[in-house]
Amino acid sequence: MQVMATRALLSFCKRGKKVFENRGFDLIMEAITVGSIECKGLAAAIIGVSATGELKKGANVEIERAVRLLKLLLKAEEATCRERALGALVNTVLLHEQRNKVLTELLEDDELLRLATFIEFLFEQATAGPTCGCQVLATSLLGQLVNNASIRNLISTEERIKLICVMMEKGQTLEVRAAAAGFLWELAYSARGSLVGRSLRNCVSSLVKCLTQGDAQVARNAVGALASFAYKHEEAKNLITGETDTIPTVVKMLTENTDPGVQVQACRLLWILADNHVVNQASIREAGAIPLLSKLLRKIDRQDIVVQAAWAISRLARKCRVNQDSMASPDLQIISSLVGLLKVQAGRGWEVVWEKAAHALAEIANGHEGNQELIVKEEGVVEALVALLRSDTERQRVPIFAAMALRMLAEGNQGDARVIVKNKASLGLKELRDSPLAMKNKQLKTAVEKALRTLDLEN
Repeated sequence: MQVMATRALLSFCKRGKKVFENRGFDLIMEAITVGSIECKGLAAAIIGVSATGELKKGANVEIERAVRLLKLLLKAEEATCRERALGALVNTVLLHEQRNKVLTELLEDDELLRLATFIEFLFEQATAGPTCGCQVLATSLLGQLVNNASIRNLISTEERIKLICVMMEKGQTLEVRAAAAGFLWELAYSARGSLVGRSLRNCVSSLVKCLTQGDAQVARNAVGALASFAYKHEEAKNLITGETDTIPTVVKMLTENTDPGVQVQACRLLWILADNHVVNQASIREAGAIPLLSKLLRKIDRQDIVVQAAWAISRLARKCRVNQDSMASPDLQIISSLVGLLKVQAGRGWEVVWEKAAHALAEIANGHEGNQELIVKEEGVVEALVALLRSDTERQRVPIFAAMALRMLAEGNQGDARVIVKNKASLGLKELRDSPLAMKNKQLKTAVEKALRTLDLEN
């Protein structure tokens, strides 16, 4: 009878009905506390499904009830019950519109599971859980918890980081390894450069090894984690490039037969490594990245790839004459591709592509008269940049980078480029300088004034 009632409740839940009101909650509680293994599993399924509906915008009391029930179920001896409870918890944390509310209840120091004990339990399930499903779900939940500043130090101890690294390298399945790499990605993003020393070295070494395991999800999470560790973190950058063949391995990820998600993160890691780093700029070029990035610029059906590829081009070109020369090759079509991106009218969301493409053109042109002339000869490029000056966009870096590109196309130029830019862009620059937008945005006003000064149009 209890199984039938719980099944009926699950059926109601799947049809979008609310089950955490009145008798429904009592039935779930009974199923978890005194029900059979099947009843407990069904109860966890009800909460997991509710996370996509009723609990997604649930009130405090509903979330409190759901999480308390799942924490009780986590103490069950049956592996399947624990696995389903973990899955429901992951759903509830990931999908709820106020994630911090869920985390607060999940981590509450109460009589059910004290915080330190709960974290210890999750690590046991992640590294030695009875099923691979338990390991994957516990690791995913830890990845969400590490974003909570109050418990990050508890989770990211050197010993526990080492356990995750071993799990990532030697996990029983690729799903387990991918989950471990995903945890490190979450940790890298949330730690924001605070992880150092032996823990950072262990992470980097294990992540680099995972780049060649042949699975797209493992590779995507591993390269994404490396990029997040390296962002504005010189120690991490040096550790990554110090590993044998890291840059050539990452460059190979840009090839056409690679998973798109891997390509996005590979581009991201490359531009982070190249940023203001002459040696890495050269190493990335020598590994053959520039021709591969040029192909990715033309994948306009994948905005995420185009954005990261354009930014990688920008960071590789910055103050690097050899790379600027390489990018001018007509065979690669980098300049024409970037100009083409400026002209695409793909609606909201495409503004970030305009932004990165304008910046890339600016860096390719910066101090390089030959490239300035080549870019200006592209049909409609100056007009496209002027249009960006006047674009109605919330991304204020679009007109800033457009003004920067116009300046770089003319700065130090003794040929036709400067004259063409001056003739076609002067009105747009002056209009923007005198606009309310420039009055409110100091960075924009400075960029426009620099462009006007370069073109002798200050008055």
